[in-house]
Amino acid sequence: MKKTTATLSELIHAASEVAFACSENEQEAYHMTQQALIEFIRNLPQDMDFSDYSEVHLFSDRYVH
Repeated sequence: MKKTTATLSELIHAASEVAFACSENEQEAYHMTQQALIEFIRNLPQDMDFSDYSEVHLFSDRYVH
């Protein structure tokens, strides 16, 4: 898998930019952004090594709903 230098916030920003440009309303844009990010996460490699990100807090104490 090719590594990317994009941060999660950059990916969210890019997904929302496209969604708002392609949608008819705000609600639809949020839904499109959500679906794009779900698919991105779903397609991450199962054996992804997070050791390179030891100083980044990937998971908080809160659950994502």
